[in-house]
Amino acid sequence: MNNQINEIIKTKDALISEQGEHRINLINYDSTIKVVSSTINLKNNKGLNGKMKLFMPLLFFVLFILRTFFKNFVKNQSNKRNL
Repeated sequence: MNNQINEIIKTKDALISEQGEHRINLINYDSTIKVVSSTINLKNNKGLNGKMKLFMPLLFFVLFILRTFFKNFVKNQSNKRNL
């Protein structure tokens, strides 16, 4: 009778230990999945990436100003030649 109870207790201990190992493995798998999926969602914000909506209007404005100055310069030069 005592041997059967000892065997049951040993089996229960072994099953509890195995269940603990499985839970630890499950937590490790869960964290691995989270780390891998979080790297996919990272945005690249280096350089002009994502800042083009600010850069392009400024570029066009500067080009417009330069074109206007160049146009006025050419007009002034042609007026000076005609005099």
